[in-house]
Amino acid sequence: IAAKWRVDKEFSPNMGEKTKEKLYRGWKKAVSRSLKWEEKEE
Repeated sequence: IAAKWRVDKEFSPNMGEKTKEKLYRGWKKAVSRSLKWEEKEE
C-alpha cells in the first residue's frame, strides 16, 4: 500500500490575516454560545 500511495491534491491557505482573525473570532463566539445551551444533568 505504501508504495502505491500518492498525494492527490494539495491545498495552500490564501485567506488574508484580518479575514482569518474575524472568522476565527466568530467561530469561537458560536462555540461559546453553543456550550451554554447544554442541559445540565441532575
